[in-house]
Formats: sequence, C-alpha cells, structure tokens
Amino acid sequence: MQKYPETGTPVDLPNELLEELEIGSQSLAQIYAAAGDAESSLAALRIALDDRAGSRRVLSMKINPLYDYIRDDPLFVKMQGQAGQSP
Repeated sequence: MQKYPETGTPVDLPNELLEELEIGSQSLAQIYAAAGDAESSLAALRIALDDRAGSRRVLSMKINPLYDYIRDDPLFVKMQGQAGQSP
C-alpha cells in the first residue's frame, strides 16, 4: 500500500482521470491534498467553501490530516475561518 506524501511533494494526477470521476469539490480537494498538490487542493477548497461553507465535509478541513502540510498556508488559514459561515 502506498503512503500519502507527507512533505507536500506533488504526485502527477491526470486531469482526464479526475474529470471522469465527476466528484465534488471537497472530495477533489482531498485527492489533491493526498497527492501533494497544495495549489489545486486550495483551489478546490475555495470552490467547496463558496458552494457550501457550513457543510460537515467542508468543516472537516479543520481536522482532516490530509491538509496538515498546508495548514500554515495563509490562504488555508483564511478558509478555515470562513468554514462554517454562510456563503
């Protein structure tokens, strides 16, 4: 079993595969985080917050260990403060 990258080292994810999966922005953010792609993960989290900032799945960003390597990123910190608020 392959372990998720803990250092933020990106793993290449084919866009075609991600488009085929048709998954929500919050799940996509977790996939990008697991792959070490901070920029794409933050972008997907932004969409998830804009769509449903108060949902449990979005609120889980505050404790989800997949986001540990970007937890100190200023944009992530800002989005954590917005989670749980109405859009």
